[in-house]
Order: sequence, then structure tokens, then C-alpha cells
Amino acid sequence: MDAALANRLGASVRATDPDRYFSALFAPAAMRPLLFALYAFNAEVARVAETVREPMLGAIRLEWWRETSEGAARGVPRNHDVARGLAALFATRTVRPEEFEALVAARAFDSSADHFADFAALENYLDATGGRLMRLAAEILGAAPEQAVLITRDAARAYGLAGLLRSLPFHNSRHKLYLPLDLLSALEMTPEQFFIWKRPMPALPPLSARAL
Repeated sequence: MDAALANRLGASVRATDPDRYFSALFAPAAMRPLLFALYAFNAEVARVAETVREPMLGAIRLEWWRETSEGAARGVPRNHDVARGLAALFATRTVRPEEFEALVAARAFDSSADHFADFAALENYLDATGGRLMRLAAEILGAAPEQAVLITRDAARAYGLAGLLRSLPFHNSRHKLYLPLDLLSALEMTPEQFFIWKRPMPALPPLSARAL
């Protein structure tokens, strides 16, 4: 990957995902551009739901990114910095294209009207999104797939839940529920009641406990 592309990807990740940007600085210098390509791709698919009002439009944009990752894996990237970064990643590291497709597929929930029935469903989503991203980063840095699962499992769950807690006000503002329905039921709250709750959120202690 040329230095100019690496710099642009790094700047994009720093603006959209500063946590992961700064974590990438701890990686060997040669690996950082590849991590930036991965994180820039994730940022694009993660924010699709923030840019659409209809699930169908979200599905169309996610399909564009799925096709983009597929083309990059075949060495024919689209004319887009993230696509070119992915092509460099696929060309230099052994990462599986189906993992990128699964990452895109998991993001369909974000622009849908679906809910999580219970904590198991929420944790499955976190594993399929942030957890998968963390495993891919570990593989880029040299971990075997089975090692990546072991070394990232607990950290991915904790980081995912912490991120969810941090972003609850934003998701509430767009009336998207990420809390499990069984938790709201135990609190005797409906999703609409939760969206307009002004006092300290009663759901936070149970979620915080899961993140520890």
C-alpha cells in the first residue's frame, strides 16, 4: 500500500473511530496501514444505518460494501480508498473474504426494526460485529484463527458492551433499541418508555455488570 493511501485511511479512521486508530499505533508500523484499511471498512458499514431512513436503503448500501469487499478480495477494487486499502490487505495477509461479508451481514440489524429478545441475542450481535473485527485484527497481526478467538473473546465482549452503553443516547435519539427485550420487561418498561426516559437509565447497572 502506498504511503499516501495509508495516510488517508489513517486520517479517516482517526476521525470516525479514534479508539481503534490509537490502538493501531501500538502495532508494528508495517501493519498499521492494513489495520487502518480494516477499520475504515468497518466504519463505513457501521454508519450505514445513520445515513438512511428505510431498511431497504440500508440493505442496498450494505450490499454495495459487500460487493466492494468481494471485488477487493479478487484484486479488482472499486475506485475508493477503502476498496484499494482492502485490496492491499487481501494481497498481503491471509484473511478470509467471507469474514468481511459476515461483518456486513451482521450490520443489517442496525437499520432494521428488529429487536434482541435476550442478552444471548445481543451478545451474538456484538460477537458478529465488534468481536469479528477484533479477531480479524488479531489475524492481520499474525494470530491463527483459533488463537484469535481465544485472545479476543472476553475483550471483545467487554468493549462491545461498553460501546453500547456509551452510544445509548445516540441510538435512543433515532429510536433504535439495542437493549434486550427481556431486560426492559424486567424493568417493566416498553421500548417507547425507554426512549423518553430522562432520569439515569435503570438498564445501565445490568449492562455494566455484563461488561466486567
